[in-house]
Amino acid sequence: MIFLSTLIKIGASLVVLSGLTICYTYYYPNNNSEILEGSLSTYQREQVVSRDSEIPVESTLNHERSILKKHTAGNWSPMRTQVDYSNLEPFVKKNQFAFIKENLITPALAFLQTALKVYPRISNTFVSQKCGGYSIQNLLKTGQIFDLGILMAASNDPQGNWWLRGVSCELDRVTNRPILGTLQINLAIFNQVNVDKNNNEEWEYWLQQTLHEMIHLIGFNSVLYPYYVNANDNKVLGLDNVIRTFKNRQYIILPPVLDRVKRHFSCNSAVGALLEENGGQDIAGFHWERVTFGNEIMTGDPFPDQVISEFTLALLEGTGWYLPNYTYAQNFGWGLDDGCTLTTGACSVVYEEFCKVKDQSGCSNNFNSLSGCYTGDQLSQGCSYWREQSDCRFKSDYNEKLAKGTGGSIGMNSQCFITSLAQDVFANARSSCYSSQCVNGKVILDVNGTSVICSSSGQVTSVKLGQKNGTITCPDITKFCAQFRSCPNNCSNRGVCISNNTCKCWSGYLGNDCSQRQPSA
Repeated sequence: MIFLSTLIKIGASLVVLSGLTICYTYYYPNNNSEILEGSLSTYQREQVVSRDSEIPVESTLNHERSILKKHTAGNWSPMRTQVDYSNLEPFVKKNQFAFIKENLITPALAFLQTALKVYPRISNTFVSQKCGGYSIQNLLKTGQIFDLGILMAASNDPQGNWWLRGVSCELDRVTNRPILGTLQINLAIFNQVNVDKNNNEEWEYWLQQTLHEMIHLIGFNSVLYPYYVNANDNKVLGLDNVIRTFKNRQYIILPPVLDRVKRHFSCNSAVGALLEENGGQDIAGFHWERVTFGNEIMTGDPFPDQVISEFTLALLEGTGWYLPNYTYAQNFGWGLDDGCTLTTGACSVVYEEFCKVKDQSGCSNNFNSLSGCYTGDQLSQGCSYWREQSDCRFKSDYNEKLAKGTGGSIGMNSQCFITSLAQDVFANARSSCYSSQCVNGKVILDVNGTSVICSSSGQVTSVKLGQKNGTITCPDITKFCAQFRSCPNNCSNRGVCISNNTCKCWSGYLGNDCSQRQPSA
């Protein structure tokens, strides 16, 4: 669950561009030791009112004039970030701290720095010297100007089902862009993680959730919608140009988002990108609708094999605060060319994403994983869909045994296929993992050393495995090959796998699998 709307409460005015008082409200603990001894009940609400007199007037005016001049010139630059770990490090073990810093925060920020540009700040001028109750002085010690400062902190909430939450606490005086925020880790959950286990699939999950919270912090949050601006003149867009209510559902209608919805779903009459209506105040209104967007990273509940799609980058572009590099959007096949009905949140078993027999075995919509027909999602409005159970790229006891018994294999080239051979291994299984490739409009898979060619979608091909006879059902070849990616080590969760099966590394990482840190990074 994502807990943001309950953590940020807007006071009289979050940011007023005319230079009036800046005022915002948020929750924070008195100190880390207090929150670690108790639960969220120790949080206190405090309203912070910052006065213009705290900042030299001439300095403020020069800052604003310079920024506005650069904005007119379209001077976008990579986002510079600064992180303060001093409110977290004393409360975690050394191996936990290393995992958080090296496997979560550093690569997540690398993605943002690579995929997004901002109008750069020219000074570290802030209205408040605190963020979430924590001093920002450690962020300022280096003297380096940054565009986004993050304070890491620890909490202990045994009753909560969250492990990380991101909160914005100050917006830029000129652009409205979030420039300070906190990321708080719930140790009651995080302490259950074996950070020493070398499990790429599990690391990928934690990294995805870290990115999810960072994206909330920098823009995808309903309390920030009123402050989105036109990037050309910094004039506030107004809610009517951000959200539209149609047939009692809310849609994001920002032009970059709407254009991509129409194209992806093949629906020229699409209203916009549908927002989640379920999940209560902690989810509804600032996540993508699960039925429409499936495994997109900004849906409201953790989902296996999530991706940062063009839709989330488009929303960030629509804020007026960021210029995305869309080549770093990850491949997203959910709902591709499914038409207008899916854009309204209605599901149907005619779409390959959905199913009707509870717990039936199948394949995920991106073909990466063995999946089951899942019916227990509170966000899917009663729609059953194929949900990942075991990723064909990463070994597990289940998929290894299944692959061995069906002539398949586990690895970066492996994808999920429907096969009758699976029932000989597990009675209820209908799918297995096979090494595969797309060649000249055909799918070629390896069954125990023998090439099986799929030349048409839905084709049922007979196969022989020792003394056993069976069949393999070919996937939708167009969708399969549009999504097929096979990169070394899945780019180590430090880059994006692009269409020629090579890794495009995030800032600070290099190598054919993006596993190496640049010396200066």
